[in-house]
Amino acid sequence: MTVASGPIAIPDSTEPTISLLRELRRGRAARQAGNVAFWIYLAVLIVVAYGGSLVAAAVRDLRHPPPPGAQAAHVLAAAPAALSGLALLLLLILLRDALWRGPVTLPQATVDWLLDTPVDRGRLLRPRFRLSAVLAVLAGAAVGIVPAAALVALGLGGRGAGDVLRRTGAAMLSTALLFGLATGAAGVIERYPASWRWLRRATPAAAAVTAGLAGLAAWAALGRPPAAVATVVLWSGPWGWAAQGTVAAAGGSAPLWPAATALLG
Repeated sequence: MTVASGPIAIPDSTEPTISLLRELRRGRAARQAGNVAFWIYLAVLIVVAYGGSLVAAAVRDLRHPPPPGAQAAHVLAAAPAALSGLALLLLLILLRDALWRGPVTLPQATVDWLLDTPVDRGRLLRPRFRLSAVLAVLAGAAVGIVPAAALVALGLGGRGAGDVLRRTGAAMLSTALLFGLATGAAGVIERYPASWRWLRRATPAAAAVTAGLAGLAAWAALGRPPAAVATVVLWSGPWGWAAQGTVAAAGGSAPLWPAATALLG
């Protein structure tokens, strides 16, 4: 029996492994692109065939948004706390997702065959994380349409299509950046298991703050809390920063919303 006098050097197989994976994925990527194109075509066809009248109505509403009603002032007063509470809830959900599966997911075959081999895990996992971050930002932009549409429907859409688009763009940008920030934080949580206990302990407090923000929103809608309350809420954390762009676009008081949006980025 031969006994080694020192540590055994294991050759790094990262480069040939990554090259092989790229070669194997080329044909699969082409097939997936064809499938995606088919489903996009089918979705567009269904929207045009069955939702044409709804699209036309939406375009008309975009050109002539409803005027502010009697409840518009109450909605605007409640918007800082309500939007901040929704943003905090979304942030908590995205962070908790890191405890379940995380933003970086791998096929079972990759887990079984590659993670235990002498491959640089950073090069293997970073592309997956970048893809998750891009998808999260796109999903956040889509989610941002919801509060913007609600404000427009409640009479806070402005006087024309330009005002509506500005409000929608502000909401989409803020929500997209919030989703991107949450994905980055979730990646850190997934990477460091020591943070799991901290997140579990912080969850009840975050849920309580969300409930408190809902209560503040109800108070603002029904009464007249001090103006400083809304300012504190909007600067209480990333959830408040994400709400400032939409609040300002709707006519509320958030003069430093560009700085808050920059903090999200």
